[in-house]
Amino acid sequence: MELVAAQVKLKEWYVYPIVLFAPVIEPEGPDSFLVESPEAILRKGNFNKVNWITGITDDDGAFFDVPIMTDKNLTDIVEKDWFDVAPVLFGYQHLPIEKRDSISSEIRESYFDRFEIDEFTWQSFRDLFTDRYWLEAFRNIY
Repeated sequence: MELVAAQVKLKEWYVYPIVLFAPVIEPEGPDSFLVESPEAILRKGNFNKVNWITGITDDDGAFFDVPIMTDKNLTDIVEKDWFDVAPVLFGYQHLPIEKRDSISSEIRESYFDRFEIDEFTWQSFRDLFTDRYWLEAFRNIY
């Protein structure tokens, strides 16, 4: 219970980042489990080949956008504090501020043009989450 409670303190905004713990690459040794990034392992083909089916849909991003877009307070915060919230939502908060702001501007322009993030741009918000968390993963693997 203590570990679960401690995770809450790691959140930077609302429930984000969603993934707090990612694979860790360990130094090679007798007890090492993962000594290369998962992406490198996939690219090299150094894994058990088993049949699997996977795919994405246009609305996979609903997993992330619905809790925000159905709460007017959260939607308003995303709109008002875009340059603070977007890096956390989309996983580039670790970059220098100039780079974060540049990426946030590009995303904003690409997905929302000059429009506010609100009920009228909900689909664009969903598309952004779908692209970031599903489509981007497929591009990196395939």
